[in-house]
Amino acid sequence: MKKRMLWVLPGLILLLMTGCEEEQKEELSANLSSQIVLDEKGAQMVCSVDKDYKEQGYVESSKFVIYADENGVVTKLVSQQIISSNDKEALRNTLNNTEKNADIVSQYGGYESSAKITGNKLIVDTTIDYTKFNLEELSQDNEDIQVFLNDNYQYTLTTMKQMYLSVGVDECHEI
Repeated sequence: MKKRMLWVLPGLILLLMTGCEEEQKEELSANLSSQIVLDEKGAQMVCSVDKDYKEQGYVESSKFVIYADENGVVTKLVSQQIISSNDKEALRNTLNNTEKNADIVSQYGGYESSAKITGNKLIVDTTIDYTKFNLEELSQDNEDIQVFLNDNYQYTLTTMKQMYLSVGVDECHEI
């Protein structure tokens, strides 16, 4: 009887440990964009994305609020991106890559970004003031965006929407 208990006890402990480990993992939800609260006053368009990348072990929810002048030229973008994952190392790596990219993009001016990990979420807040951002220089460094810029190196609401939809944003709607 004691020998059976010696075998059952480690099995029970292992079962309890793995059961507890599973409970610590949060269920990842890819439907958070509707919960992201950004000031939309004066905005002309809002775009959102909710994607579940199960194979890669993360989900993404983002909201982009776009402001434009009376001619439809984009003047400002405010966004929040939430990457959720139970893989803490992957979140740290994504945070490091996000910060490196922010350093590169900030050289064009008018770009502010902050990123932080909270629990199992990486939250990235970004503001781009396109009246100060040098899109002409960026388009010389990254020719792929030229198709989305007008002759004055500006985004319009139409081209911004086309660009976002082409990279997998779920929806954009004018407000």
